[in-house]
Amino acid sequence: MRIAITHTGMISPVGTSALQTTTSVLAGVSRLRATSLLDERWQPIRLGLLREPSLPPLAPALQARGDLSTRCARMIRLAGSALAECAEQAGALADVPMFLAIPEIAPGRASSPDARFFDDLAHQSGVGFTAAESTAFPLGRAAGFHALAAGLAAIEAGAPRALVGGVDSYLDPLLLGWLDAEQRLLAEGRPVGFMPGEGAAFVVLARAAGGVTLDAVGLGAEPGHRGSEEPFAGEGLTAAFRATLPDGADVQTVFAGMNGEPIDARAWGIAARRHHRALRPDAALYHPVENTGDPGAALGVMMVAMAATGLSRRRVRGPCLLWACSDGAPCGAARISMV
Repeated sequence: MRIAITHTGMISPVGTSALQTTTSVLAGVSRLRATSLLDERWQPIRLGLLREPSLPPLAPALQARGDLSTRCARMIRLAGSALAECAEQAGALADVPMFLAIPEIAPGRASSPDARFFDDLAHQSGVGFTAAESTAFPLGRAAGFHALAAGLAAIEAGAPRALVGGVDSYLDPLLLGWLDAEQRLLAEGRPVGFMPGEGAAFVVLARAAGGVTLDAVGLGAEPGHRGSEEPFAGEGLTAAFRATLPDGADVQTVFAGMNGEPIDARAWGIAARRHHRALRPDAALYHPVENTGDPGAALGVMMVAMAATGLSRRRVRGPCLLWACSDGAPCGAARISMV
């Protein structure tokens, strides 16, 4: 028996469902726009954001509590929508643990979402899952692959199903201010940088004879990551590829986690060159961040949901390779195919 991706749910600036988001990304649709937030030069910051009518409001009980940060409240709304879509297809999830990718602790911020986030998400979405046995991975852009590896391990240990998700939003003035001060935001006169975004996605893993299958997950750690004094050598993503790509993998589609900053392009260039025999010369290459902005910790699971949806609809060719690297050391990759 294989481990299959049986159900998906997703929300992004280019779609309020897994199918709509995937279709938009494959078609090259982009939703990046200037906002009312200003950078240090008093220019509007461009973001990939959902418009308010597309995002369910915060549940009244959570809104009345008054202790949620702007970013955390936004993440609950995003995750609640994607989880509700996934649960609508998958049915009852009361006995299913969740493995959730969330943002890393950012400079100047006290913490990532706290332990109550799972309970708040259950309340917002109306979906019952085993919050007490769920685990968060505050690792940023590559966190989804760590969550995916944990879900895979749970299935292999005997769990009938696992729920893997990711959520993030850069709609946080303090975080954007820090990124701007670090010269990381793409802006007029600053050609190197990234456009922040937001999103959420969930997938259900289960044993199955066929369908869209999760063939492998690979993890790595980059010693020369952003902020490190070690030289960058691309070892983190190379290690993730090594664990993901067997001889003769014959990858036909790549969903790349590049966000526009040079370090991601360097990581991809090194890892792809070292594993070129596993990649078809004519492999299709998609960069979802070009469409949605950088969705941070949501990126990994969003790409899993895109690949699964594209394969099931026969819109992409498998096997698919997905990868992302965090600002810190974590790197991850996965291989998905259709059986």
